[in-house]
Amino acid sequence: MFFLFSTDPHYFEQVSEFARTYMGDQIRYAREAFRAEDTPYRESVLAELKKLEDKIPDLKYAFED
Repeated sequence: MFFLFSTDPHYFEQVSEFARTYMGDQIRYAREAFRAEDTPYRESVLAELKKLEDKIPDLKYAFED
């Protein structure tokens, strides 16, 4: 069964898309949690989350468009 998935050319594209979507969802979740808090490091955490979020579209395999 694994052999079938590993030979499907679309399998890795689907996994890659899932990973980007999951990462974006987790960053949005973390951002909302930090926006609600009033901590001294809140702005720096939000800035780092923004940097990570901006990189998500580029997180692709070399063969992806």
